[in-house]
Formats: sequence, structure tokens, C-alpha cells
Amino acid sequence: MKKIHPIFYLTGIGMISVAVFSMIYVVINNISIGIFLLGGISWIISVSLKVIWATSMNKQVLKLLKDKLRGTISKALSWSYIGILTGIFECGFVLAFVYFLPTLNQAEWINILGFGIGFGAFEALSLGTSNIIYLVKNKNIEDDIDNRFSLNMNNILMIPLGIVERIFTLFIHVFSCVLIFIAVQENSYLYFWVSFIFKSFVDAVAAWLILEKGIRNISKASQHWGYQLIFIILGLIALIGTINIYSS
Repeated sequence: MKKIHPIFYLTGIGMISVAVFSMIYVVINNISIGIFLLGGISWIISVSLKVIWATSMNKQVLKLLKDKLRGTISKALSWSYIGILTGIFECGFVLAFVYFLPTLNQAEWINILGFGIGFGAFEALSLGTSNIIYLVKNKNIEDDIDNRFSLNMNNILMIPLGIVERIFTLFIHVFSCVLIFIAVQENSYLYFWVSFIFKSFVDAVAAWLILEKGIRNISKASQHWGYQLIFIILGLIALIGTINIYSS
């Protein structure tokens, strides 16, 4: 048995740092802390509802799709179903939150941005904390059983993956939330559906990687970074979209 090298804690620390720097950005730009926290609260509630649904229903739904439909169609619908759950619970809850809360449906641009940052920052904080807790609980490893924490170049290259993912996912959350705020404030719900489709697509891709590509069992850093490029591109699209909305 040997202890996990401290360098592997950098993933969790880096993910938490995304949340910390988000908070610093909020403070520096005089964004409402209350609205930032409401963004975080909306993440907690919407994701909790999604987890409750997924825990009770996903196994049955995915089995039904597999039993009733042909392979390719079944797989595609399975990925789409998981993606749409994100659209329903995350986008749908934020829509209701913004619609019924005057503080939000009358918010100015800078605070709209703060809400989206809060949404993504709380996710980064949660995942980073979970990562560190996992390492602390499993600090003693056997190299012949679990080589994910062997100190080699491949595993070191895996360390920044979670951090990069949180940064670009933050951009996705901000863009999605901005679109929903505009939908409510301008009474133009096409923006909501753009948010819904975009975010559902992002999570459908994630489901494809998990269910079809078995990404959780892939050990090569080069493969992980190749797949991560998809989310980097989607995050950049979200960032450009947010900037364009601000400029228009």
C-alpha cells in the first residue's frame, strides 16, 4: 500500500479555484452577491431534482429504449434522453426561478451575468470538493489494482482535465442562463429554447461519451484530451455567444 501523491489533489484544488476566482470576479465588478448566490441555489435545487428523477427513472427508461428499439436508434435516444433531462431540470427550473422572482426578472446585465457565474461556480465548488474528499477517503492505494494515481506522465497530464472542463462548463452555464433571462425580460421565449437545446446537446454529448465510449474506463490522457476538446469548443461557442449578446 502507498499514499496518493499530493500532486493529484491539484485537480480538486483547481476546480475549487474556478469557484473562488469566480467569486473574486463578482466582488471586483460589484455584482450583487445575493444574485450570485441565487445562481448557486438554483444549481443546487435543479441538479438535486435531476438526480432524484435520474435515480428513480433512468434505469427503467434506458432499459425500455434498449429492449424496444434497434441498437443505433436506442443508443441515440438514450443519449438524447439524458441530455434533455438537463434541459428540463436546469433550464426549466432557472426559467421558473427568473419568471417568478422580481429580483431576477428585473435584473441588470451585470447581475444576470453574476447569476450564471454563481450557477457554474457552485458546480465547480461541489465537484472539486467531492474530488478531494474521494482522495482523502482513498488515500492508500495498491498500484497493481489502481494505477490511476501512479506518478507517471500520463497520469500527470490527466490532472488539468477537470479544471479545464470546469472553466469551459462555466461559460456554458453563463450563456444558458443569460439566454433564459433575456427570454423572460423580453418576453421572447425563442431564447429559452436555444438555451434548452444547447444545454441538452452538451449533456447528450457527455452521455454519449459515458455510455458509448466508456470514457470513465479510459486511462490514456491523449484520448481524454481529445474528447475534452469537444467541450472546449462548446465552451468557446458559449463565451462568444455571451459576448455577442452583451455587444448587441
